[in-house]
Amino acid sequence: MRILVIGGTGNFGKVIFERLCFDPNIELLVSFSRNKPSKLHPNVNYVYGDSNSKIDLEKVLSTYLFDVVIHIPNILLAKMEDVIACCEVYQVKQIIVVGSAAMFTNLDAPTREIRLEKEQIVRNSSIAHTILRPNMVYGHRNDMNIYKLLVFLKKYRILFVPGSADVLQNPSHIEDFTQGVINALLNPKAFNKSYNLVGSMPVSLRDMAKALMEGKRILIIEFPLWLGLFALKSFRFLRLANWHPEKLLRLNEQKILESTPDAFIHLEYQPRSFVEGIKSYSRGN
Repeated sequence: MRILVIGGTGNFGKVIFERLCFDPNIELLVSFSRNKPSKLHPNVNYVYGDSNSKIDLEKVLSTYLFDVVIHIPNILLAKMEDVIACCEVYQVKQIIVVGSAAMFTNLDAPTREIRLEKEQIVRNSSIAHTILRPNMVYGHRNDMNIYKLLVFLKKYRILFVPGSADVLQNPSHIEDFTQGVINALLNPKAFNKSYNLVGSMPVSLRDMAKALMEGKRILIIEFPLWLGLFALKSFRFLRLANWHPEKLLRLNEQKILESTPDAFIHLEYQPRSFVEGIKSYSRGN
């Protein structure tokens, strides 16, 4: 099997390469990204370029001729029409696209419509496609979600929460999700399918904080959501923060996501509990 990973130097790519670089069934592994990785994996060819450049895409696809393309970059910013067109021209057998469960928000969010449009471009393609959607990915020390929360809690033993600390989330562990990606490779059961791949059960921010601190006492202070939004918009105006207010609104949305039932059968998806998942941090992942 010949595999191209677009965005291969990020967190997902790192885990995928760790699991595939010694797989005897893999004939070729290529990472295509703008940035150089912090760690080079054996048996992986690193190619640098812009995945939003059709010229760069055509060059890498025509050079190697792949069976599978795994597209990791943010689908909101990706030129999916060019990616799909190039994959069709160079007869890629399957494209696996990493989407986001954020598209299931009930908020009047402009990003939701963009995600839907991008996914529809993938579905309209003539090649086999698989769309996989994680939610609030955690389980590695570069994540922007749970690990940052852990660092903050250990330092200050206090958590300020705009809105409610009891809103349920269902984060995806990076190792569970990437195993789902690997199990989708040239898997006919996963062709032309979309899956949500989230945790084993929902957990509140309050319970996340308690689990992270392993029973140590912490102070949780809730304050009105409108005040948090006002503060965030002010910080953005002053260029002191780059978080979009939509993210804060989604964190306060009571939206209990579940994994797509077929994922347990088609992809043999086996998500771990949050308590089990955060053990990755102590292992140094």
